Amino acid sequence: MCDGVFYRRTVCKTLLCVGAAMSVNAVALQAPAQQGITKPGDTPKWEAVSIKPCGRAASAGPRGRGAGPGTARIPIASPGRLNLTCTTVSRLIAQAYLSLPDGRRNVQITMDGGPAWINSDQYEINAVADGTPSQEIMRSTMLQAILEDRFGLKSHRETREVPVYALTVLKGGIKLQALPEGSCDPRDSSKPPRPLRGTPDGLTEVLEPGQKPTCASVFVTAKGAGDPSTTLYAKASNFTELAGALRIVLDRPVINRTGITGMFDFRMQFAANPNAAGPAPNSPGAPAPPATVADPAGPSIFTAIQDQLGLKLEATKGPGEFLVIDSVQRPTEN
Repeated sequence: MCDGVFYRRTVCKTLLCVGAAMSVNAVALQAPAQQGITKPGDTPKWEAVSIKPCGRAASAGPRGRGAGPGTARIPIASPGRLNLTCTTVSRLIAQAYLSLPDGRRNVQITMDGGPAWINSDQYEINAVADGTPSQEIMRSTMLQAILEDRFGLKSHRETREVPVYALTVLKGGIKLQALPEGSCDPRDSSKPPRPLRGTPDGLTEVLEPGQKPTCASVFVTAKGAGDPSTTLYAKASNFTELAGALRIVLDRPVINRTGITGMFDFRMQFAANPNAAGPAPNSPGAPAPPATVADPAGPSIFTAIQDQLGLKLEATKGPGEFLVIDSVQRPTEN
């Protein structure tokens, strides 16, 4: 299981690989499928918890399994032991409260509030559990206990009416072919992520004999400054998972209103130019489009999703889920 990379809009991208493949910088992400984990009453307990602040030098490079130039930090996992290296409190909160049961980040929920230091101060956590609970439990419900007991975290969830994009189908129908049932392997977060390799068409998993692609795998690839186009893949995914993938590259939640079931392979390429990535023109809440757009490398995401997938993003109002930080303190001494 990977820890996340936290961005300014409180969107957490679960990082499997950041590398160069044929001069393409690639980020592999996970799209959400359902609501986050709740805290049960029978959560295993910790025997010992050590929390140490990290200096800037400690956070300069990746640590753990697979660390090296151009790769993400993946902490070493041991049975009954939690090792989190130089992580901000905002990332810890996202991991503990905004994770799906399989460890993926639910990007449709926005974190709100909290002091500025939770995005800058980093801490190393080493904890020993009573027994051998899974990494999923230690990084979710048991990590909640650490945040509440040692960081004094108090939070609540709320729903607000906010600007959203509604994902709908164009009159001509979708330009996609449904996948046969059983076309992918369910995600197993107890195992390390499968390796990835670059192809002329983007990223793909390296599969062993008998393996199928992992269900709901999302990849976003961006080329260099000379070709600022972006490609989004959502492989073996349903439309709700596609909406979550789109939330990663858009400025507001995306709600699936297609009414279509089943799994598909989605692929779309669009301009990374920020002038081409605002709300759809002539839609509620949309600002006036810029007078000129500086030679974008392809269509805007709104045009691309229509022409390439037969879908539409409509700016409207809808429910937005928030995790609100009421109070949090720097951790108590060991």
